[in-house]
Amino acid sequence: MTEVKLPELGDGIESGDVLEIFVAVGDVITEGQDIVEMETDKATVPVPSDVGGKVTKISVGEGDTVPIGGVLIEVEAAAGAESAPAPAAPAEPEKKPEPTPEPAAA
Repeated sequence: MTEVKLPELGDGIESGDVLEIFVAVGDVITEGQDIVEMETDKATVPVPSDVGGKVTKISVGEGDTVPIGGVLIEVEAAAGAESAPAPAAPAEPEKKPEPTPEPAAA
């Protein structure tokens, strides 16, 4: 079981209010699918799930204030989800050649 938590919503934002919940217990969701809409003092933003699977628990209600990192829903991996290819790791930044140290003056 995986907890889907409220991600960072912007600089200086510590929490958000749940405006709408787009999923229900028993729904099968995909990674990237919007699960809730949050309102902060700066914006209204949809929050996507970072995992796919079956929703087993909704931990928030409309009108709730949720801190950054607070659990929104719990998801059980869908059957066969493990066989899906894992997302590629982010490419490492190009390594710049290190400058060759100059020989010490004698």
